[in-house]
Amino acid sequence: MQHSKPLATVTSLAFASCCAFAITAPTVFAEFTSTASVAANSASSGTLEVQLVDSNGAIQSSPYITLTNAQPAMAVSTHSVRVKNAGSLSSAIRVTSANVTPQSAADLNDVLQLKVLNATGTELYSGTINDLDIFFASVSPGSTMVLTFEIRWPDLPGVDDNPYQDAGITFEVVADASSLAA
Repeated sequence: MQHSKPLATVTSLAFASCCAFAITAPTVFAEFTSTASVAANSASSGTLEVQLVDSNGAIQSSPYITLTNAQPAMAVSTHSVRVKNAGSLSSAIRVTSANVTPQSAADLNDVLQLKVLNATGTELYSGTINDLDIFFASVSPGSTMVLTFEIRWPDLPGVDDNPYQDAGITFEVVADASSLAA
């Protein structure tokens, strides 16, 4: 019987040592770590801005188109319109007419014809002032498009032009920029 007591003591000590090792084991083993960072990261958005400008690049403050004494078979009236992408992003630009308003019962929009040409002389539009709609799919930042507006009053056979005497029309030339699809 004397032999069983020391064996029980040794077994108890071995069990206690294993428990102590199991409790302290996570702190015995090291874990490797490393951290790196870069400060002052930033993000900013671009801008869309379209401007109608004069020949010096200043924002246009007076009308581009003033036509007086229009009449059938008149000489073509030519006007330059400059559209600038003043934003920092390439953009799609649409040039249209807006607020086309006859100033009399006879609407000059019925008899005046508008033709728009680009800088190389390519025809971009031909029709009435009211229906003006030209789309440019991609215009680079800082670039200016020079458009030539030609207005004529054709003398058409069988058309009574007398009702259009002393008639007038007002309208806006509008340029809108929109972002390109990504």
